[in-house]
Amino acid sequence: MPSFALLLAALAAPGPPELGFEAVAPQHGADAAFVYKTAEDAKAGGTVDLKLHLFLPEGTGERPTDAARPAVVFYFGGGWRGGSAAHFAGQAKHLAERGMVAAVAEYRTNRQHGTSPVECVQDARAALHALRSRAEQYGVDPSRVAAGGGSAGGHLAACCGVIASFPGDPGGFETADALALFNPGVICAPYTAPDGAQATLDGWMAGLLPKGGDERLSPIHHVDAGDPPTIVFHGEQDTTVPARSVELFCEALRRDGVRAELALFPGAVHGFFNKGRGDDRAYRTTLRLTDAFFTSLGWLPEPAPAADAGGTNGGEAKYTLTGAPPAEPAD
Repeated sequence: MPSFALLLAALAAPGPPELGFEAVAPQHGADAAFVYKTAEDAKAGGTVDLKLHLFLPEGTGERPTDAARPAVVFYFGGGWRGGSAAHFAGQAKHLAERGMVAAVAEYRTNRQHGTSPVECVQDARAALHALRSRAEQYGVDPSRVAAGGGSAGGHLAACCGVIASFPGDPGGFETADALALFNPGVICAPYTAPDGAQATLDGWMAGLLPKGGDERLSPIHHVDAGDPPTIVFHGEQDTTVPARSVELFCEALRRDGVRAELALFPGAVHGFFNKGRGDDRAYRTTLRLTDAFFTSLGWLPEPAPAADAGGTNGGEAKYTLTGAPPAEPAD
C-alpha cells in the first residue's frame, strides 16, 4: 500500500506532457485545448473554466520537439456582452496551415457571466500569458506571440499589446509581440491628439463603462514607442467604430515610431471582414493581408499568398493600405 503522502502526490501529478494537466476536448475545429483560467461567474454563481482552443501546424499529430513557432491568440467580438470563440476559427486554421500556432480564446462576457470590460481585459491577458507559459509544450517561440481580434475582441487584443500592466495581471505578464486588429474599439475615454483632433468612446461601449469612459483600458491612451507592430482592418462606413478612431490610433503609434498599417475598405461597415458576409471577398482579402503582415515580420515563410485579382475566388475587396514599410528591392 502506498503511503498517504505518495497517494496525494500521485493525485496532484500533471497528466501526460503532450496533453497538459488542464487539457480538455477542443472545439471549433481546433486540434487541442486547455483551461487557461478558472474565474468567477458572477451571474450563475460559482466559477467557469475558460479555455484556449489551439490550431496546430501538425494538426493532431505529434508535435516536433525542436519547433519554435510564432503564435497568435484571437479574441471574438460581441461588445463585451456576448460572442463565441468560433469567431476567428477560419483565420486560426489558415495561419496554422502556414506554420503558426493559432489559438481562439474564451473569455467572460456581460450577458453570460455578469462581467464588466475590466474582467474581459483580465481574461484576455491571462490567455496570452497562458499560451506563453506553455510555449515548450506546444512548440511556441515565446518572443513571437501576437494578439488579434475583432470589435470588442480587437479592443482586448489591443489592450494585450499596448497596456504594460493592468490590475489582475498574472505574474510575469508580457505584452503581445504583434497585433492584428479587425474594426477594433481603441478609444474608451475622451482623447485629444497633439494636433487638436478629438474623439471619445464609441456608443456600443455605453452602459458597460463609466459615463466618462475608463482610460485604464483605453488603448490609445497607452500608446508608446515600445508597442508592437500593428495592422488594422476597418470599413470606411463603420458606424459602430468610426474610421476616424482607428486613424487616430494608428497616427499615435506612428508618432512614436511604431509600425502601424491601416487597411481601409471603402463602403464597408462594421463586421465586414467576417466569413459569410456577402461574397467573402473582404474575408479573403483581410486574411491574405494578415498572412502578408506576419510574413513581413519573418514569422511565416515566403512567399505569402498572392492577391487574387479575379477568377475562381471572385477577386478581392477594394482597400487602401497606409503605413506599410516599403517593399525591399528584388535581388
